[in-house]
Amino acid sequence: MGTDLQKEGAWQGQPAYLLGGGSSLRQFDWSKLKGKPNQVAVNMAFLKAPWADIFFTEDLRVVEELITQTPEIKKAWDEFQGTKVYHCLEGNFKEKAL
Repeated sequence: MGTDLQKEGAWQGQPAYLLGGGSSLRQFDWSKLKGKPNQVAVNMAFLKAPWADIFFTEDLRVVEELITQTPEIKKAWDEFQGTKVYHCLEGNFKEKAL
């Protein structure tokens, strides 16, 4: 972290990592990504890579899960220091996310 994400071209010419989830990654060694630059954790992948630069979702179910957090998710969410991006596909999505 530490990159000014508002600056145009902040990641230009650099590698970036898009972190997802799913059953194919259950055995993945997430520690291999620690220290790599420019990481975007999609949906709940921030739980596996809390060091990511950006959290991104456009999935209302993820926002609802964050709102009704278990203590473990709440702690991880509160401690996440990256930029949090909600892409609101519907008006009510924004209301629930706030």
